[in-house]
Amino acid sequence: MDNGRLVPDTLCDEIALAIDLGRHGLVVTGCAHPGIDRIVEKASTIIGKRIKYVLGGLHMVGLEESRVREIAEKLMSHGVERVYPGHCTGLEAEYILEKIYGENCRVLRAGLKIEFHS
Repeated sequence: MDNGRLVPDTLCDEIALAIDLGRHGLVVTGCAHPGIDRIVEKASTIIGKRIKYVLGGLHMVGLEESRVREIAEKLMSHGVERVYPGHCTGLEAEYILEKIYGENCRVLRAGLKIEFHS
């Protein structure tokens, strides 16, 4: 409501967590609605370091392969070395990310254990 009249809600609700793990900068996302590339760029600016790891839902379900590749290229240009795509990434996008990142892409599944060592 604005001055008694109904207006569209343009706020893109999103929660992302940027963690400074020393040399292991990390972003954890819930569903990356604004775009994981934009989240990584913002997180890197906030913590003042590049983000090396992305973990969580990447909200790529239904995206064309060219768009997924474009996002992956942006992540790489921002310094993202490893991706751990989760629930809302989508099977096709997970497959494309695995082709691009190779062994540096691990799809999040129940029981996966990820450790960061200094």
